[in-house]
Amino acid sequence: MDVSVMSFINLSTPETFDIDVTIIDLIYTISISISNKTFDVRIEMANEMEQAAITLLNNVDLNVDDYTIRIRIVRLWTRPSFNNPRKVYCYDMIFMDQEVFLVAIHIIFYYVSNVAPKCRLSFYKKNTTAYEHLLKENQCLTIRNPSLGENRQKVKYVHSLFKINLNETTIVEQSAEPVGAEWGFDFSPFESVVEDPDNDGKSFKSPIDVIGFVVKCLPSEEKTENNNGKDEKKATFILEDLQHQQIYVTLWGVYADQIIEFQRKHKDEKNVVVVVQFGKYRFWGGNLFVSNLYTVTRVFINTEIPEILEFKRSFLAQLNTSTSSGYSGLSSPVMKSMAEEFLSDISFSTIGALSGISEEKFVIILGTIKSFASEDSWFYNACKTCNKKVFTNTISKAKEDGSEGYDELTVLECQTDRCNKRTVVSVPRIKLPIRV
Repeated sequence: MDVSVMSFINLSTPETFDIDVTIIDLIYTISISISNKTFDVRIEMANEMEQAAITLLNNVDLNVDDYTIRIRIVRLWTRPSFNNPRKVYCYDMIFMDQEVFLVAIHIIFYYVSNVAPKCRLSFYKKNTTAYEHLLKENQCLTIRNPSLGENRQKVKYVHSLFKINLNETTIVEQSAEPVGAEWGFDFSPFESVVEDPDNDGKSFKSPIDVIGFVVKCLPSEEKTENNNGKDEKKATFILEDLQHQQIYVTLWGVYADQIIEFQRKHKDEKNVVVVVQFGKYRFWGGNLFVSNLYTVTRVFINTEIPEILEFKRSFLAQLNTSTSSGYSGLSSPVMKSMAEEFLSDISFSTIGALSGISEEKFVIILGTIKSFASEDSWFYNACKTCNKKVFTNTISKAKEDGSEGYDELTVLECQTDRCNKRTVVSVPRIKLPIRV
């Protein structure tokens, strides 16, 4: 606050009346002005206090209820009512603050006549109409007195360990002050995502944001691999980052449609950058696969946003003519199906010519089955991760009760060192030794 203003305010104390009338009149006139100024100053002080009272999402405490946060809605989606698909049952949101700390929020609306479901939050719809119109992506809000809880969801939309709910005492207001980045990206360099040796490779982890240059695209497919048994489109392509690490991306449903529509409209476009935000990932065969996470994921294809424009500029600056010629983007796929690749790209060979092959390669041998080697087993125990044959081994282990001596245990060992870093599990697989 201005020091001169403070001195005028101090004239209201008893000591200030020991002056002549002219000055008192002057001071009275000034006092009115100062009174107005004092009100303005107090307003400024209140705003400064409000600013100081803003709690960053990274600092919220489960034991504190009275706090204020200022956030930007990064992602928002709704779920329909069970009895009426036209009505909104709940809102799910992901928001961030100025430190790009992402948090999930869950808002459920229900009417007085309904029974409150068991959920993270429930309150009457009439209490939400005051701010329901503010719930839209990219909106900046100030939220006072939200409730905080642990994020115990098995499938995580954000890395945060807690979630925020709104209740009947929560106050939601639009914030004129911009908060954080517009899109809230949190990109992971491909090489920073490492395989968990204890993961079975079957389940996905989430979330993940990736950005990359499209190297190749596989033909789109129609698959029936969802819970409702309906056909769903599938689009798979390869992304490369600035460190020239590559990953596979598989998108389903509406996200596959988004890729296919881009292919249709930009058939000759080879310089394509794709962003997958709020995706899920897993490793398979040593490769990283990223996919969409239900309908939470957001996909950007050559969108005119700073992150994509800067990435494309940096990536193209690293390319030379010979390297760029191998990139096909999302245009007509240069990657062939398995059948096309098997029949057209692999050379035929005779059994007698095999001894003359000096380098590792795939060949096709066309022959007639003469007999089955019936004396051999028709199956083998395969590693559940890599499908290679496993062997049993006997090891000695100290007794768990602490007594002297050792216990002999029979364990499975795989031929792949990576698999042996975790517990090896085997499954029987068919093996048919034949003579041609």
